[in-house]
This record gives sequence, structure tokens and C-alpha cells, in this order.
Amino acid sequence: MKVITLAGQKGGCGKSSLAISCAVLAAHNSKRVLVLDADPQATALQWHSGRNGDPPEVRGVSPSELEQTLQLLPREGFDFVFIDTPGQDHSAVAIAIRGAVLTLIPCRPTMADIRAMLLTATAATNLKQPYAFVLTQVPPRGTRADESAAALAELGEVAPIRLGQRMAWQDSYAANLGVSEYDAAGPAARELAALWRWLNARLKGLTDAHPTTH
Repeated sequence: MKVITLAGQKGGCGKSSLAISCAVLAAHNSKRVLVLDADPQATALQWHSGRNGDPPEVRGVSPSELEQTLQLLPREGFDFVFIDTPGQDHSAVAIAIRGAVLTLIPCRPTMADIRAMLLTATAATNLKQPYAFVLTQVPPRGTRADESAAALAELGEVAPIRLGQRMAWQDSYAANLGVSEYDAAGPAARELAALWRWLNARLKGLTDAHPTTH
């Protein structure tokens, strides 16, 4: 079971959307997938309520339940578990980071986001847990993404795949779909597929290096 946490100390960075769409993509690749919605806003749970039971499974979990839930999950046979965390400094965030094989920190290419994400990166560093920034909502033109990637690289690893500023992310959520379901041939789905390939390779490297950790 590979646990992937989505964390970030700023709302609107794309944690829930990325957790949902990665989970959908994993489920479509014949994996048994769970999304744990630990965010009081319950974004993932609301999305799942309109899917008529289609995978992935989504469960709400309170901060007080999260640690015990993660301890019990291995017996359920999930291949992937994605944790959507609160967008604030909360005890659940540290638990989710500590329980993950990798934490993804979505970050828009703005100075406000970069400064906010420093708190999450510091938490992961203090917990000695691997993490990677993922640039989201990247504009189609300009140098802002390159400048943001350079700034984030001084704080930690940056995923080489960037997710563009595309309406498919909002529209797919509204339709209770992942972006790969909403428009399988569209640019958002292609970018997500590339990120998913990178993520799987990164996870393999981590589990090969620490086979008994998770």
C-alpha cells in the first residue's frame, strides 16, 4: 500500500483536485484506491457523492481518527491511498505527512504560494519524510513558472511535470469526474498522465530504497 499525502498551507493550490484525479487515474489502471478526506471542507467527499459509487472509494476521516485509520488500512488491500489534508497548520497534516511514502505539495507560481508552502516543506523536513512540489495552475506564457520552480528548488524537490491553468480541472470536479475521465485526450489529462508516470517512478525509487518503511 502506497500512501501519498497532498499538503499545502494555502487554499486554492489544487490539493483536492490533484488527489481526486490521481486516484481516478490509479483506479482506471486496475488499482484498488482510497481517498481519505481529512479536510473539514470535505471537497473530495462532496465530489464523490455524485459518482454513484464509481471508484475510487472516498472516506471522510477526522484529525483524531487519522493515525489509527492509517494503521488499520493495510489489512484492506488498497494499492494506493491519497490523503487530502486541511489547508492550514493542523495536527492532521503532520500525521498525514508522517504516514506517507511521499508528500506532494501543489503550489501555484506566485510568491504568496511559495512563501506559504515553506511551512509545509519545513514540516516534512523536520519529520524526515520525502516530499516534492508540484507546480499547478501554470499560465501558458511568461517566465513565472520557471522562476517559481527555481525558487522552490532551493527548498526541496520539484516535480518535472507542470500542470497548466486549464478549465478542465474545475469542470471535471463540477461533473464529479477526474480530468482523465472528463477529457481523456485533452491537455490537462495528458499533463496528469505524465505526472502520474513520474510519480510511480519516484515511488518505486523510494520503496526500493526503504522496502520495509511503508
